[in-house]
Amino acid sequence: ALQWSGALYLAWLGVKGLRARANPEAELPDVPTTASAARDGFLVVFLNPKVAVFFIALFSQVVGADTSVLAKLGYAATAMVIDGGWYLVVAWLFSTPAWLERLKRHSVWFERVFGVILVALAGRLVVSILK
Repeated sequence: ALQWSGALYLAWLGVKGLRARANPEAELPDVPTTASAARDGFLVVFLNPKVAVFFIALFSQVVGADTSVLAKLGYAATAMVIDGGWYLVVAWLFSTPAWLERLKRHSVWFERVFGVILVALAGRLVVSILK
């Protein structure tokens, strides 16, 4: 039942994306303060269980009981730098006015492309359920 619910939800999101309409008059949201943006970003990453599961799965392949503390700290620092760097790039891109204007102009196509991807994922999930 959970898999069928997931497939239906993905299909519903995909159809919503496929039916997206252009809205050139849409206003961008107000720019948050630096403190609220930092708080929100921290909470998104810290409270997201997928991040923890990803890093546990990744590091379980290389970290063992005999791994030194220095090596463990190096692995953690590497993950932190890569993850933090990614979020800095995303924050920089989405705070650039030219990039935001381009995204706004083409947002309907992003919605539609991701709609196709979500419908395809829903179809794949249905096929795997029926096997």
